[in-house]
Amino acid sequence: MTDPRAGTASTDTGAAVTGWSNTRAHLASVERRGALKPNRPLMERILVSACLAGLPVRYDGSAKTLASVLLQTWHDEGRLVVVCPEVAAGFGTPRRPAEIQLRRNGRDVLDGTASIRDNDGADVTALFLDGARHALQQALAHGCRYALLADGSPSCGSSFIYDGTFSRVAHDASGVTAALLERHGISVFAPDRIDELAALIDNNR
Repeated sequence: MTDPRAGTASTDTGAAVTGWSNTRAHLASVERRGALKPNRPLMERILVSACLAGLPVRYDGSAKTLASVLLQTWHDEGRLVVVCPEVAAGFGTPRRPAEIQLRRNGRDVLDGTASIRDNDGADVTALFLDGARHALQQALAHGCRYALLADGSPSCGSSFIYDGTFSRVAHDASGVTAALLERHGISVFAPDRIDELAALIDNNR
């Protein structure tokens, strides 16, 4: 079976590509400026999928850039904590597509009653769990109460994922990272719910 980690070198997930800087240093400087402004209220930090932020880290080597004024504003304010669970776990980019098997969901994977396999049959469950734990660690370290994650992914999907047949059949379920975040009280939003997320953040200012 193919090594699930095979592929090109992992992409830096510290900053966005399209229209944003490619360096971790730039994002860090934005965060420092936000933190050091006098009398600035504590900002709500948001965990966001790296592919939505424009990084080409999806299984096929593409991005899934979310063209949103809100997302750009949050970036400029230093609110975003950018993460790709799969790259963090050691997968290469590009890599084989993977799906949670037998129409199960991320909660089942966390409970040990479901597995994730790639389209060559390799069991990649442990790597996906590692990626989910990394995302949770990042969220907790930055005090994130909300996450904006790419839908459909076996990691990040929150309203739908694919059924394990690799035939593009979707079903209502969440991926393993989304499920782990939710178990720890972090609310997960798909891109089509970004306005709802923005309203929550505004109400909590």
